[in-house]
Amino acid sequence: MCRNFAPQSICSIWISEKNSGSFWMARYCFIIGMEPNHYPPLNIKCHFAASAEKVFAAWTVPAIANLWLFKSRFNKVELINDTTEGGMFSVKQWEDGIQSEGKMIDHFGKYIQVHNPSKLVFTLEVPDHFQGISKVTLHISTRNNGAVMNFMQEGIDTSITKKPWKQMFKNLQRILNTL
Repeated sequence: MCRNFAPQSICSIWISEKNSGSFWMARYCFIIGMEPNHYPPLNIKCHFAASAEKVFAAWTVPAIANLWLFKSRFNKVELINDTTEGGMFSVKQWEDGIQSEGKMIDHFGKYIQVHNPSKLVFTLEVPDHFQGISKVTLHISTRNNGAVMNFMQEGIDTSITKKPWKQMFKNLQRILNTL
């Protein structure tokens, strides 16, 4: 894993196959033209009046995710996914809400860990919004009459993504209240 560097696939592959010190890793990443990643992770904690199972499903079941994930009142979204570890996903977003005419933005990645309903880890790329590959980690636990979701995004400049995530989680809260 290329934790301290901009997450590029060549670096990730090299580090996972090589057992060496961080000095050599930093030198290797520098040689291939990568910049060190000094961005702090984005951490958001949300409390929901819904079960952990419903919160997890909101991330992985297309019929629910399409109602809030990258959704606004002005666009249309469509999640296509394979929720197995190593499976891929894509959330296509049409800005004007018309698939045939609107500008399409793709949010895509790969599921790293899928532990229903407690943990979901995936990569996320959105070239139209940010450079690089981010890693998103969700820890979902049952608390009182609901669930707590600890969200973390790392590997990119999260100052770009903080406001959109907070708005999406408000939308998620509203959707979970209707399920």
